[in-house]
Amino acid sequence: MGRKRFYLLAIMIILVAFVFSSSSKAYSQTKPSLPSRITFATHAVGTSHHGIVTALSKVASDHTPIMVVVNPTGGPPAWVPLMNKTGKPELGSAHTMDAWWAYNGKVSPTPVPGEMLGTKPFYEPSPNLRILMAGPRLATGFLVRANSPFKNARDLIGKRIASGYLAQPSAFISMIVDIVNYGITSLKEFIEVPVPGPVPGVKALVEGRVDATNAAVGMGAVAEADATVGIRFLPGSMEPNDVKRSQSIFPGGTFKVWKPGPAGIKADTPLWTYPVYCVTSIHLPDEVAYELLSAWWKFYEQTWPMHPACRGWKSDMFVVRDATIPYHSGAIKFYKDKGVWDATMDKIQERLLKGEYPFLD
Repeated sequence: MGRKRFYLLAIMIILVAFVFSSSSKAYSQTKPSLPSRITFATHAVGTSHHGIVTALSKVASDHTPIMVVVNPTGGPPAWVPLMNKTGKPELGSAHTMDAWWAYNGKVSPTPVPGEMLGTKPFYEPSPNLRILMAGPRLATGFLVRANSPFKNARDLIGKRIASGYLAQPSAFISMIVDIVNYGITSLKEFIEVPVPGPVPGVKALVEGRVDATNAAVGMGAVAEADATVGIRFLPGSMEPNDVKRSQSIFPGGTFKVWKPGPAGIKADTPLWTYPVYCVTSIHLPDEVAYELLSAWWKFYEQTWPMHPACRGWKSDMFVVRDATIPYHSGAIKFYKDKGVWDATMDKIQERLLKGEYPFLD
């Protein structure tokens, strides 16, 4: 009798182990697999975009099974066409207007005074692009020497400004926004000094070759310039009509007061401020989008010490009603699960997919 019980118990143990093994195997076969590595394309080392993407990539790599690798490039023109076609790179950083350009393949949603952005689109239409989230906010403005007499952009009329880098439209338009903000309608009002981009523009300011350049808060070059010669940002105008003019050519942004602390901000200073989008494509699986957003949603504060632009960025800033391109389907599922995606966002998404401009309403 004892031997029968022993055999019966052994058989039961084997059956339980078999069932458990089968269940685990079935689960592993149905659970979506995640890639071990993806690429996050951004701007060159030393730019604020690069600093922000480095912070986001570290948080995602630390809190998901995915290693997110930062890929410095010349900007979205270097990676948008391939992302749109193949989904590689998987992620990229672009500000609100750069994303709009790439998605629509047009110069501007409204006419730009004096055709200061030219007449030829910077991209072919890339309708497969999507937003994962609105990331940390970036601020840009005219940068001058701290001991200069200039008080705002109008004071720069007739002066030397770093310009001519239409090959980097994402940076060039920030300067146009500050010009239009003060009612200036032509670059001919200034003496343009050609430079390849914002970082060389800051160098030209330090060397005395220009009186002003446009730059972003948090750029390494700005901190170096402040330590070398002393610099400061010029304030933009927050008058409603002035802000509206800027928003008509650079949707998704506004003028926000920045407090002293970052290099170049000596007093409360209104600067053009906008989200850095985490851009992806329809090729990215929903489960990958969900996994990445889960990490950033929970651990966003870990980005704060990594770059000045990340400070104060929170999860309730991921979804924006003035989005310039549609959101990714996996992101929408995530945001609905978190209760931050509503019927209004559904309508905005629908209009963006139709090629409409709800951000101009």
